[in-house]
Amino acid sequence: MAAILDTVGEQFDVQSLAEGMKQSLPKYAMPMFIRLINNNKGLDMTGTLKFQKFRLRDDGFNVENIEDTVFIYSTATESYSKMDLEKYKEVLKGNYRF
Repeated sequence: MAAILDTVGEQFDVQSLAEGMKQSLPKYAMPMFIRLINNNKGLDMTGTLKFQKFRLRDDGFNVENIEDTVFIYSTATESYSKMDLEKYKEVLKGNYRF
């Protein structure tokens, strides 16, 4: 999973990001999930100005518990699509093909 802080506030083009990653990353290194974090919420930081990643890890890609947008990668189409509750349940059941 990759987490991206949306500082622009405009429409995020996940497909152009995917194209760039496909050119520079091997297939096994492509993140299966991308979490787009709302700029208003931000990320908590430690006293030494490091991001508190444990909160992101604990939330995972559960679309029921987070307000952020999550994208899921399909190896069949080699593109990302917005994750919804139906896709989330398919992943948990093991029916979604990566």
